[in-house]
Amino acid sequence: MKILILVLMIVTFYNASAQYGGVDRRIGRNPTPIGKKAKEKVDYMEVGINKLAEDLELDAFQKAVVTDLMESNVEESRKVQMMDISNDLKIEKIVGLREKLNADIIKILNPVQIEKYEALREKQSKKKKKK
Repeated sequence: MKILILVLMIVTFYNASAQYGGVDRRIGRNPTPIGKKAKEKVDYMEVGINKLAEDLELDAFQKAVVTDLMESNVEESRKVQMMDISNDLKIEKIVGLREKLNADIIKILNPVQIEKYEALREKQSKKKKKK
């Protein structure tokens, strides 16, 4: 009888600790929080392009061109980051790529959109300076 009570207490404690601990720590299990779902992966480039398209009121052609320009810029930036050169040269090359990207984006914008784009860039540079 004492053994039965002892076993029931151990089982009860084991279940209670798993429920209230928030994480399933049993061997062979992934340590995921109980009751929480995994977050969806977010494509930050897509979010940024959609925000830019909304802010600048881009048409479908302009949005497609900006998407292509951004994707090629990211690819080139990754190539630069993988190069076996000093960090100063990497930064210099990436800054050059960013300036080229901005110039290419400005080429496809109309004058009103260029003003908005320059205002967005100025606002972004002020945020970076505050940090």
